[in-house]
Amino acid sequence: MTVSSGGSGNRGAWHDPKSVAFWTIVGSVAGSLSLIVAIVVALQGPDKASPDSPPVPYNTPTEVKESNFLNTPTIKDSPIPAKEEKSAPLKIYLADMEPLGNYFDTWSKRISAEMNGREYPNSVEALCPPYGDRLEYNLGRKYKKLSGIIGVGDNEDSNALAAITVYGDDRVLKNVSASVGKSTSINIDIRNVLRLSISCDPRWIDSKRGGFSAISFSLGDAYLSM
Repeated sequence: MTVSSGGSGNRGAWHDPKSVAFWTIVGSVAGSLSLIVAIVVALQGPDKASPDSPPVPYNTPTEVKESNFLNTPTIKDSPIPAKEEKSAPLKIYLADMEPLGNYFDTWSKRISAEMNGREYPNSVEALCPPYGDRLEYNLGRKYKKLSGIIGVGDNEDSNALAAITVYGDDRVLKNVSASVGKSTSINIDIRNVLRLSISCDPRWIDSKRGGFSAISFSLGDAYLSM
């Protein structure tokens, strides 16, 4: 058996140029793969668990409640308030108003007057003297209408007669002839009126006294409206 010849044959194969090139390429590929693995491991970082790491416990996700601020209405989403409906015209009885100046004490500010068989609980009554007189109110140019009933009380003399005149800033607005059993409804325009005046003058002669006599008349439920 010749050993030397077999050994020299193997050494010749390793020194073959083709074998050297092949193993050089294999070494380069192995080095490249090692580099790639190192880069991948570096990119994953230390937080990535290895296959041998214990499993991470699974936490059931909790329900996230909707924040209150999401339901807070914005100016855009806020409902637009409805326009307020106009209220009924303001109603003020003359019986609730204070006349100006030293008005004659024959005027009663609030009575329940009975005229032509009907009763008016919010009335102003006047005992008009023989020489006549006038009552005045400050309206402040705030009102539009004067409404009510003008007449003579049912208990007056059947021949009683009086002339009633309504003024607005000394301008005649209405003339009414008041007598027993005959009441007159009024609805007078008083827009822009500052001073409202009401005068009375008796128009009948008392045969027993021989001259004009005093007479009571009423403004039944007379009121101002705006």
